[in-house]
This record gives sequence, structure tokens and C-alpha cells, in this order.
Amino acid sequence: MLGMVCVSIFFATFFTLPWAPEWIRNNIHLVPQGQIIAYSLYLGVYLATKTGNLLEQKPRDRVNKAKVLFVSAEAFNKFTVATIDLITITVIAFSFFVVGYGSGGEQGQHAIFLSDIASFFAFPLLSLFVYFCLRKVNRNNHG
Repeated sequence: MLGMVCVSIFFATFFTLPWAPEWIRNNIHLVPQGQIIAYSLYLGVYLATKTGNLLEQKPRDRVNKAKVLFVSAEAFNKFTVATIDLITITVIAFSFFVVGYGSGGEQGQHAIFLSDIASFFAFPLLSLFVYFCLRKVNRNNHG
């Protein structure tokens, strides 16, 4: 989550640079490829960390409802945060298209402003909310 906030700050700063709109217009054809690369990298890191966590766990003797609920809530928690991060990548790609295809003026600035608000406040706060709600479920059912 912190990584995606840093990426959002980087791109919000990038969009305000004076030479950025022209550079984006000249290279707009690369945005879909960059978006696919960003999704792939995120999915790769997510799967690598999830696989690492699974490999570090010791085999359990018994499976009971509490353990199943704990593992399910933990998986749902991570999946939800990952989904919010992927939506953040999509919002950044949308901002590239707004700038690149000349939705300038009042509407373009309004779209960039709303994407910045969503990336800085809405998505991180939503991730924290989900994390803390499901962490309580994890703590109550894991003993």
C-alpha cells in the first residue's frame, strides 16, 4: 500500500511538470504497454510474496473452522488490498490518457485532480480500513 502511495505521488508530480504533457502526447501509444507491464510486475510481486509466505509456514496437524476462517480472512484481506492497488494503476493510466489525448482545460484539470484525490486519500484509506477490519477477524479467530 505504501508503495502505491509513493507511485501515485511520483506520477502526480510528473503530471505537473511543464514538459510532461508534450512528452505524454508524443508517447501515448506506449501507455497500454506500460499498464500491462505494471499489472504484470504487481502480480509477479504479489504471487512471489504469497508463495514465500506459504513456503515458510509449517505444516499444521489439525484443520478446524477457526484456522480455515483465519486463512480465508487473511487471503481476502491481501486480495482486497491488491485489488485496490490495481485500481490505482488504472487511475494513473487514465490520467495519462486524459493528458495525452488533450482533455485539457477545466475538464482535464478536474479529472487529474479527482484521480490524485482518489490515489492519495480514497484508495489508501480504503486499504487501511479493510486491513484493520479483517485483522480483527484474524486476531479473534486465530487464538
